[in-house]
This record gives sequence, structure tokens and C-alpha cells, in this order.
Amino acid sequence: SFNLEKSDVNGNHLLFDRLGLAFVSIGLNGPRHARTHRYVELLNREISEQFHSDGVHLEHATSYQRLLLEGVALYVLALRRRGARVDEQLQLVATRAALFMASICDNDGGFPCFGDSDSGNVLVLGGQAGNQSTSALAAAVAAGFLTGEAPRASCEAMAPWLSHIEGADPVATAGQGRPNDGRFRLFSFPSGGYYVARSQDLIVVLRAGATGLKGRGSHDHNDQLSFAVTAFGRPFLVDPGTRTYTESLKAHEQDLSSFSHNTVTVLGLEQGPIVAGSVTATVRQAEANCEEFRAVGQGGAIWRGRISAYHDRSSGISHSRSLTIHDDGRRSVSIEIEDEVRCSDSNECTGAAVFLLDPAWQAKNEGDGSVMLHGRGGRGRFRITEGMGALRIERRWISQEYGSSCETQAVVVEIAGAAIARSVVRIELKANDS
Repeated sequence: SFNLEKSDVNGNHLLFDRLGLAFVSIGLNGPRHARTHRYVELLNREISEQFHSDGVHLEHATSYQRLLLEGVALYVLALRRRGARVDEQLQLVATRAALFMASICDNDGGFPCFGDSDSGNVLVLGGQAGNQSTSALAAAVAAGFLTGEAPRASCEAMAPWLSHIEGADPVATAGQGRPNDGRFRLFSFPSGGYYVARSQDLIVVLRAGATGLKGRGSHDHNDQLSFAVTAFGRPFLVDPGTRTYTESLKAHEQDLSSFSHNTVTVLGLEQGPIVAGSVTATVRQAEANCEEFRAVGQGGAIWRGRISAYHDRSSGISHSRSLTIHDDGRRSVSIEIEDEVRCSDSNECTGAAVFLLDPAWQAKNEGDGSVMLHGRGGRGRFRITEGMGALRIERRWISQEYGSSCETQAVVVEIAGAAIARSVVRIELKANDS
């Protein structure tokens, strides 16, 4: 008997239990043993149940997506090494999962750590560890889930580990046909709550969806209607990640907080109440809907999302956000963000919109409702174009993995009105070589 980590809604723990049993049995008993067949069947079923049809894992946390993709890809490579057949449904599910991961990553394998940012690895191959997707994508290419969506340098580093597996050559197609091939493209993952607009110079990843793990929210944050931006190949607006998971309950509650993310905090309330989970604090009622996502012209897109019941279903508070995204194809990009907050039970509606900068960018308040921006690879301006709120720059902390953090800046825009408060800000960026 085994101490399998089952729950009323099974998550990554049970999937890795199943993965380990199948992996070990293939190695010890061989792929044709009856016990191996049983473990493989259970694993295939678990993988199919835990991934949405759009490829996002049901926990909706991008770091766990990376970790699970790495595990499944290495498992498939082990099957192929032993000459075993790979289940067609498993191949389909894993391909969708890999395509989602590839769509949110930059050229160096970095990605926004929405939700809890577990930085563990199944195996460290090719020198890449932690919350970098390069090893996972290289393994996915080798396993046949993708065709060239992994950075070439990572594939070359992993190639010696895979050379003994027939057909597992991630270098052959590395870097070909990546989602950032120069065209302006839109990707929607509605079941997982992610939307992506990307071109050669711009990647925008937006969050709007249901609570993960079928409402349990084990690794969710209050990050609905937030977004992350990569400009000219470098992170610009970032998700804060997670500094700690169990070491400090207070610090983890701050990690989960709406005010820590690139979204709007209304009346000082959380998007969803932060409650005690089975291990640490968790979020179970933060949900949003994407109402529109479409291309505009050759280099633009419009996205609209809404939280209909902010904090709880009886609050009378809603938050709507729209983004107008544009890449002119000449190393210049812009994003206009419009926020509208409605407070039916309050004479005054106030909020704060946060825009968290990557540490490589510096912000200087010009005192006229605008901020000058200077960063590695780019420069630009952030300005309020509509609304009555003030603007300030704050010191913040971000983390790409548990137990570590670094200091950065955030631009915070205050939103104020009577029953309705509205704000429009515009970000304009140019590459340093333009």
C-alpha cells in the first residue's frame, strides 16, 4: 500500500505520486509488466482529469504548470527509452499544456509567476533550475509535445542527456516557430483564466478566470484582472510571486493580497477573503470574467475583464478593466489601461491601482501625473490621462521562489469618485536602440 495524497479535489501532489509509481515501475519491472500497466493507466487518467481542455493545470498557478510539464515530459522520454507506447490522450493533453507554457514565456524562458511560485524541479538537466521554463520546454520538444518552442541554448545544454533516446533531439528545431515569431498574435485559455497578446517586442499576459482547484484555491492569489508585461525581450511589469509559503503566515497573506498585484484594491478590501487552508492561508472566492479579447489592426488588441462581485457576492462592488495594446512594429509599444470601480453601497468609491516594475526598471515621478521610466533595454513614460486620483511611487518586494526576494518599485494610482470611480493611464515604451 502507498500513502497517496488524495483529496476531495486532487491536485499536483497526487499527480506526482502517480507519476513516481509509473516511473519507478517502468524502470524496475519493465513497460510490459502488469503492475506497470496499472500504474500507467492510473497516471494517464489523472493527467487527463487535472488539465483543462485549454492546457492549463486546474490549480491555475504558472510555476506549478512548469513543474508538472517538466515531470510529464521526462516521464514520456522514459517511456520512449524503454520502447513503450505513449498514450495518445496523454500526448494531446501534454501538448496543450506545453503550448500554454510556451505562450507566456519570453525568449530566455522567464514567465510571470501568477499564484504560488514553487521553484522545485523534477530533475536539473542542462544547468537550468528554479522558475525558468527552459528545461521544461526543451524536454517538451524532445518528447514531441512542441516543435521548436524552446530557446536554442537550453536545448543544446540538455541534448547530451537525451542523446541516447531515439528521436529525442531538442536542438533540431529549437527556436523555430516560437509564439514570438514577429507576428502579433493572441492566445486565449479561458478555462485556466489566462489571455496572452504577444509580438516580437511585447508580451502581455492577463489574468481573469475562476478560482483554481475547482474552488479550493490552494495556490491562488487575489490577482484577478492583473497583468504582466515583457517589453523588448525583458520583464517590465511583473507579478510579485511568493516570498514564503509556510514560514510566515502574515508574510504569505501579504503575498496573496490584492494590493501586492497589478490590479485594483477597492475600499481597502481584498478581491476575495483570505482564509485558513489545510496548510497555510488561501484564497477561494476571487473570480473574474473576460468579456472581450480581439485583435485591432495588424499590431493591436483590446481586452476587457470584470469582477462582478468584489470581495463577496453581497458587497455591491464591481471592478471593470480594459487594456488597449499596440505594437507599431518599429520598436515602440503602448498599453492603455482603463479601470472603473462601482460601489453601490458607498457615498465614496476609492481604490488603488498598482503597477509593479521589474527591478531592472527605475521610475521617477515628474509631479504632473506622469512618471519617467528607464530600464534595461528600454525607456518610456507612464501618465494618467483621465481621472482625479494622485500618483505615487512605492518601494515593494518581489520573489520568483520561496525564501528569497528582491526590492523594486511600484507605481500606484489612486482612484476616487462618488458611486463610480474611473481612471485611465497610458504606458508608452521605446527600445533603447530605436
